[in-house]
Amino acid sequence: SSHLVKTIALYFPPSVQQTYNLTYNEQEISTGAAFGAEIIQGFMAKGFTADSFSDALDPLFAGIKTTVNKMGIAALDSIAAGSSSLIALNRGKVMAPKMEVMFENIGKRSFSYSFTFTPSSEQEADEVQSIIQAFRFHASSEYADGRGFELTIPDQFEIEYYTKNNQPNGYLHKIGTCVLESVDVTYGGDKMTWHETNSKGASPTKTTMALSFKELMTVTKSAIEDGF
Repeated sequence: SSHLVKTIALYFPPSVQQTYNLTYNEQEISTGAAFGAEIIQGFMAKGFTADSFSDALDPLFAGIKTTVNKMGIAALDSIAAGSSSLIALNRGKVMAPKMEVMFENIGKRSFSYSFTFTPSSEQEADEVQSIIQAFRFHASSEYADGRGFELTIPDQFEIEYYTKNNQPNGYLHKIGTCVLESVDVTYGGDKMTWHETNSKGASPTKTTMALSFKELMTVTKSAIEDGF
């Protein structure tokens, strides 16, 4: 079971971007596979009988013959390099690979945000440090045993976009539960400047925190209809 540990409210970033990555793979379909698929489709359509077997094979003899010839020509290359090219020149045609684009998967979405803090007081500087510490702490892990062989699973994050009246903004996409993949902290800007030193030290006048989240859920059509 999970429970909410901490809530952090940050100012809205200058822009918000979401990317849907759909994975497609270009797959070469061999002549043998293509002819085999046609035969299988013939059997499925007509049932496996002697007549259907003959009907499925008859139109494919020319293609099968070409495939066998191609296999024989390829074998010649192992004996005399360049044989397949020479035969192709004499025939005036070559065997071209048949390519099909196949859908494979829906990629996980990533979300990146950068926040720049310019605290004007010791109290604000301490708050900035507390916010950065919280993100670093909950993104990290801990040893689960005394020997250092196992690590616990890091905490997960829920991200929501809010409007001024403190309600979720329905015009922007929802985000599923995320993990925090990286926390980059930069102290200073063009040059490093500090506030006055106190008992704790000297706080930087400018600190930038960049966060990279990875969404755990897969955004399907139904999820998009729900606002993701």
